[in-house]
Amino acid sequence: MSDTESKMRAIVAELGNIAEDFDPTAHFFRDLGLESTKALELLFQIEDTFEISMPDEDYNEVEHLNQLVALIDRLKAEA
Repeated sequence: MSDTESKMRAIVAELGNIAEDFDPTAHFFRDLGLESTKALELLFQIEDTFEISMPDEDYNEVEHLNQLVALIDRLKAEA
């Protein structure tokens, strides 16, 4: 497991009050039960944790952990 995935699992688990070993392809809202109101908080935590700026259009397309980790890693590499 990458450092990015590990950090994101912890953040998502805390926001959703779920175990960190959730399925990385589970939909954040539909499968994991994250409230849509947590989406903005998740975005802020990602940007603070990884010191990146995430474009809204990219973030809005992310549905599960694997997509999010790939996006974060791409943005970190471009920075």
